[in-house]
Amino acid sequence: MIECRPITDTGDFFFCITISSLRCKRRTFQTDTMTEYYARCNEDQTKFQTLLDHLTNVSVLAGTYAETFTTREIGEACGLLHDIGKYSDDFQKRIRGENIQTDHSTAGAKTAYLLAAKQQDLHSSLAYHLMSYVIAGHHGGLPNRGNANASGLFQRLQNSDPELFAAWKTEISQSFPDLSDFFNTQTFFPKDQSKIDQNEFKSEFALSLFLYTHFLYSCLVDADRTDAARWDGYVTEGMFPSLSEYNNKLDARMAEFKVASDLDKIRNDILTSCNKAAQTEPGIFTLNVPTGGGKTLSSLSFALKHAIKNNQTRIIYTIPFTSIIEQNAKVYADIFGRNNIVEHHSNFVLPTGTTVEPDSPEGENKNLSLAAANWNAPLILTTNVQFFESLFTSHPSRARKVHNIANSVIILDEVQALPNEFLLPCMYALSELVNNYHCTVVLCTATQPDFVENEVFPKGTSVRNIVPNYQELAKIMKRADAYDLGYKTIDEIASSLKSEQQVLCIVNTKKHAKDLYDLVKEAGDTLHLSTNMCPKHRKLVIETIRKKLKNKEPCRVISTQLIEAGVDIDFPVVYRSLAGVDSITQAAGRCNREGKLPSGNVYIFTPEQTYSGAGYVKQTAEISHSIQTEDYLSLDTIAKYFSKLFDIRKEQLDNKEILGLCRQGIQTKTTETAFPFADISDKFKLISDSGCAVIIPFDDGAERLINNYSPDFIRSFIRKISPYCVNVRKKDLDHLNDEGALSLVGDSFVVLKNQSRYYARDTGIHLSGNPEMFDYIL
Repeated sequence: MIECRPITDTGDFFFCITISSLRCKRRTFQTDTMTEYYARCNEDQTKFQTLLDHLTNVSVLAGTYAETFTTREIGEACGLLHDIGKYSDDFQKRIRGENIQTDHSTAGAKTAYLLAAKQQDLHSSLAYHLMSYVIAGHHGGLPNRGNANASGLFQRLQNSDPELFAAWKTEISQSFPDLSDFFNTQTFFPKDQSKIDQNEFKSEFALSLFLYTHFLYSCLVDADRTDAARWDGYVTEGMFPSLSEYNNKLDARMAEFKVASDLDKIRNDILTSCNKAAQTEPGIFTLNVPTGGGKTLSSLSFALKHAIKNNQTRIIYTIPFTSIIEQNAKVYADIFGRNNIVEHHSNFVLPTGTTVEPDSPEGENKNLSLAAANWNAPLILTTNVQFFESLFTSHPSRARKVHNIANSVIILDEVQALPNEFLLPCMYALSELVNNYHCTVVLCTATQPDFVENEVFPKGTSVRNIVPNYQELAKIMKRADAYDLGYKTIDEIASSLKSEQQVLCIVNTKKHAKDLYDLVKEAGDTLHLSTNMCPKHRKLVIETIRKKLKNKEPCRVISTQLIEAGVDIDFPVVYRSLAGVDSITQAAGRCNREGKLPSGNVYIFTPEQTYSGAGYVKQTAEISHSIQTEDYLSLDTIAKYFSKLFDIRKEQLDNKEILGLCRQGIQTKTTETAFPFADISDKFKLISDSGCAVIIPFDDGAERLINNYSPDFIRSFIRKISPYCVNVRKKDLDHLNDEGALSLVGDSFVVLKNQSRYYARDTGIHLSGNPEMFDYIL
């Protein structure tokens, strides 16, 4: 293996390579035209990085990253082979200025594939075979295997001529390690290989091997881009406090809370249960706490203490809605400091046809590529979309962070909001992270579906409850009564809302929210909330709402479901358009939240067909209606709802057949795989159009950020500009571009130009088409 020892005591970045089974050696001959092999150069070709230095650096980094979940040697070998195609004459001519198109990633993949065939041990052969995918895709994305008649890795390997890049052998030794111990660190490889053919086990094994390849791929991508960033002078690492320092700050904040009411005592008991459960071994936990039980901070207290106890390195807090991230980020920033938390949820994409880098995929450029978050921080706040799609993506920028998921505590807030059509692959992936990557998973919700009883987790999965007495807590903390109003027109609901002094109405679609707001606003003191408004805008509206409620002023709010989870507001009356029981329960959590009234009132109504929503939203509303309950908020109703939901949709819990596609990757010849990585990546989209971020120059702060943009501080810019971004569908982005409504900042970011025409100060951005996409926003 490559043995690394620091030259200095600080020695994270400066290594010497000692002679071992992977040996880098100085070239002993030179061509007529080139005296040195280069990996990259600056724009004016005055500064070059040697190829040997780059391969060595990437090998060291990839090995270090891989060591968190597998053997170091496999990461080192990937790093050493990944760019050997740059030894070709064509690439060396290109880097010296000639206009030549080259493919430098297939060479290393071909070499790994040939090494696989030479291995005596099945495990070692499979390891080199997986490397061929990883190396082939480190720029363009993990490929399908393909065959002689379909494009993919197979055809690329068939067409690659090793003689064209043979010069690599002059600088790098041909002695590569036996990786027969490769799977000794992984529990998913069965000792009895006949089990692989059993369909039930095959799904788990196939997903295990699929995800392992993604983790290894992430190591190489991050190592390659980190070395490039360091060489270019980009600052890619941040300095953060230790988890113990985070924990001490949180404990100090929690000690400030006084137990002055019955609700305070319940919250304190929940925190105590979390701290006690934190001292156990890693696994899958549920934190089932009624709305208002303080799970945001209690779950984090569990995570920090559990991570310290089990030597885990980071907390990843995943959330379904950006609105919750905004609130939680503020809570955490007040405790730990804004620069000590990392938010990752914006999606910066350029309009179709916009090209800014000739060698990059459409919509991406070097600045954004190098700045892609790799989650190398102790506390990450992200969305379900970012988290799960990263695990299944073939795209290098989004996969870069994956290896840092290993050895983490993962909190899934409002887990019931995961789209049902991806529930099986998501739950199987979480189980895999716990079993093979030293992760702990915490499933948080006020309406916990029983994933084990409903056979959503793999058989044999153990799930531990952090708070054992949920039913008792739910009865004590019930603070509102629900009433079914039946069918109501939009005019009838508008009339009812006008008659209330303080009322919240939550509906299923943005169109319903906008149309209802237009009818009610004439009564005055009416506010609108939806994800058509940028976070900064929504924050100001929520602050206004809280102020009005506190001062007992008239306040009527029309909102999409973004307000249902994580937004701490307290109305005496809530109206909810018929939806899933879990959504109704979340809506009720905004009613009499602090228990200041004997009981709040929650009114459920069935809207006109135009506003009922489509797809999953419509189906869950129909299931709720079919239960024919007198109390939508009872535990019995919640249990019946999820049982019926999973039963009705059992065949749709893996609607895109992700696990089936993984199974196709397992070949009879177990030293090879045929995973359709690119196909799975294309199919695994938690929402059909995750959206593209458009910057709204909403106030002077946004204008200053835009005017002072510098590519040298791109990460800082992304963090600071995110509160001014609205996600729109790609077709709407293209429409706005065709209308001349967009401009570019630094060839990287899209800015809305004409706010007076395209952005209303009460309802947000104006979009074409039917803005009825479920508010499950990246």
